[in-house]
Amino acid sequence: MDGGSIGAGGVVAPVLQTFGIAYSTAATASLLLNLEGVFTSLIAWVVFREVFNRSIAYGLSFITAGSMLLIGTTHSSVTFSLGSLAVVGASLAWATTSNFTNKIAHCDPVQVVMIKTLVSGGVNGTIALALGSSLPPLPWLAAISFASFLCIGSTFVCFVLALRHLGTSTAGTFFALFPFTGAIFSIVLLKEPLTLNLLAAALLMAIGLGFCFQKTKPIAPTPS
Repeated sequence: MDGGSIGAGGVVAPVLQTFGIAYSTAATASLLLNLEGVFTSLIAWVVFREVFNRSIAYGLSFITAGSMLLIGTTHSSVTFSLGSLAVVGASLAWATTSNFTNKIAHCDPVQVVMIKTLVSGGVNGTIALALGSSLPPLPWLAAISFASFLCIGSTFVCFVLALRHLGTSTAGTFFALFPFTGAIFSIVLLKEPLTLNLLAAALLMAIGLGFCFQKTKPIAPTPS
């Protein structure tokens, strides 16, 4: 099992994401996670020399523009939200782990996920306990475990299979759909405000995903 994949996606990213959710709205945090697809493709193209796809590049440009609308706060002065920046950092960490995981995508996906979740859960749980946190009541612990199985375990198994058959940049782009679901739930269930800024960002990201879903001939990287 790749240590870089576990460290980036299992330890660094969850800590940054938790901080980001605490200091920004759920809708903003969800949509900013679209940057994970941007970072995933850039790392795959530049570092791991995966073939370049022009349509995906156009799409990622729109996704980036939408994300930039969400990083700044809605106050009159132009400032940056630490919570938003933490979510961006989490997206970068998860993009890094996606590229590392692609190197072991040929392995049993269930085994890959079991090892990653056990290690990352153990490390993050230890950090939380060391900082003074306590375990929640048993009913809450059971609910959290079930939600983790559905939202992390099963999702990551599917993602490993997608990496195996689609490649890192394409799989990462399709994975960018899930933040839209998170934003919708935050508005419908948590009654968070539907702002003009949020609508504009969502529109730009939707256009970007439309470009990413187009079939274009990939461009092989220039030999170094």
